Amino acid sequence: MQCHRTDSIISSYLKESDPFKRERILEEIISSQALPVIRRVLRQQLGFYVSVPGREANNAEADDLSHEIVTRIIERLRSLRRDDEG
Repeated sequence: MQCHRTDSIISSYLKESDPFKRERILEEIISSQALPVIRRVLRQQLGFYVSVPGREANNAEADDLSHEIVTRIIERLRSLRRDDEG
């Protein structure tokens, strides 16, 4: 069911014409879909703990990786939207 939810919210993002609503959807994608997976992968594969807000005061490397991954996801989603418009 989680995959269907993710597909649905990404589809909503790609179809939304209102820029403010689109940004809210993007925030939801990151906070409810991407960050939990990012934190889990960083913890399981690298032994890094990233706190719920996305900041780990004791591990700047984990924080940097988390932010880099989020940035790339946002760039990719925005690119998909531009490709869809063009």
